[in-house]
Amino acid sequence: MEGGIAFYECQELELLDELKNFSRVEIPGDMLDEAEFNRFFSENSRYKFQIRELLSRKIVSDLPDLPFRVCRELLALFEQRCEKMAKSGIRNATLTPDICRSAADEEYAGKLKDILLCMAGICSRHNIDLSFELRIPENFESAIILTRDFLRKSSLYTRLMIDFHLHEPKSFEILPQVAETFPFKSDCWRLSFELKSCNYLSAEAVKRVMAVSRQGSWEQQYMIFAPGSCAGAENYRQLDLLAGECFHG
Repeated sequence: MEGGIAFYECQELELLDELKNFSRVEIPGDMLDEAEFNRFFSENSRYKFQIRELLSRKIVSDLPDLPFRVCRELLALFEQRCEKMAKSGIRNATLTPDICRSAADEEYAGKLKDILLCMAGICSRHNIDLSFELRIPENFESAIILTRDFLRKSSLYTRLMIDFHLHEPKSFEILPQVAETFPFKSDCWRLSFELKSCNYLSAEAVKRVMAVSRQGSWEQQYMIFAPGSCAGAENYRQLDLLAGECFHG
């Protein structure tokens, strides 16, 4: 299994010179617009980059409510970012649509479906693999049902990325249920924790997730460590050591 690390600011990418045990790098979609991105990307081409939230969660959730002109401008931004990804050789990106609201609002669901189909078409033209994020443990059973039904009704064929929040109540209690009930293809788990809130990641926790994930029906290939913003250089170095123990030990 491959290990990956999430960064949140462009300047944090300078730390990649020191990190030895990750093969993948996750960055937010907004970073594609920054002037320094091309330099950092070219200097770290040995890594497989992927984009989290090609458009932010809030923007994607608000799109069905926006005037047509504004929606068209944001879809143009989405395509510009896809073009930049394609030129850089970046193949993977995620979005986080508001599936729960779509279940309660038929008009919203119809508009969201049309927008996501448009986005999926743009990604297809640029040879980009698009995934939806599914946050766990937050209402995971209902989220799985709603997501399955929404994708079926929308004729959207996409993967899901599991965003697993380690330090939330009952997260490890429900982990076996996730493996048993997850009906989608997925090749990535994202382990989310907030270092600035003193939520630390341990080798025991990572290995527990890895053990359960192997029981599922998905095609897991890699795992992203996502320490939250403002993690700091020393914490990234410690996570690199942890990745060595978990993925290469």
